[in-house]
Amino acid sequence: MSNKLVGGVKASLFVAMAVALGACATTPKQETAPPAQTPAASAPAAQPPSSEGQAASTTPEVISSYEVNRGDCLWTIAGQSQIYGNPYEWPLIYKANSAEIKHGPDLIFPGQKFSIERGASSSQVDRAMHYAKTRGAWKLGVEGSADRAYLGGE
Repeated sequence: MSNKLVGGVKASLFVAMAVALGACATTPKQETAPPAQTPAASAPAAQPPSSEGQAASTTPEVISSYEVNRGDCLWTIAGQSQIYGNPYEWPLIYKANSAEIKHGPDLIFPGQKFSIERGASSSQVDRAMHYAKTRGAWKLGVEGSADRAYLGGE
């Protein structure tokens, strides 16, 4: 009898993992082109480099839009350094793209294009992170009351 119980627990864990992984995009990954390379350092410069140009080269490239790839979910997108660098900020992407994300934040699809909002206030970031940490139970493909409350600003 204990073998049946253990088997049932294993099956439940398997189903839970499948549901969790199903929340991420699952069609073939589309490769993106690498960012354009700057001329080699040994190439003669037309003008002497300015301090502004030097500062720009040391900061990571931030992007204002993102195309969903296979395996992506809002958590992994938000965690990328060129997005927010913090996965708990995924609700910012959800809120900015709620018209595109029609079936709740746990169901996105490859090929969807999301705008990445910049300049969120510290209170907006704090609210998004609080929502991400306290959202509670969710169901794949269903926008729940907590999701609607977050989008509505409650």
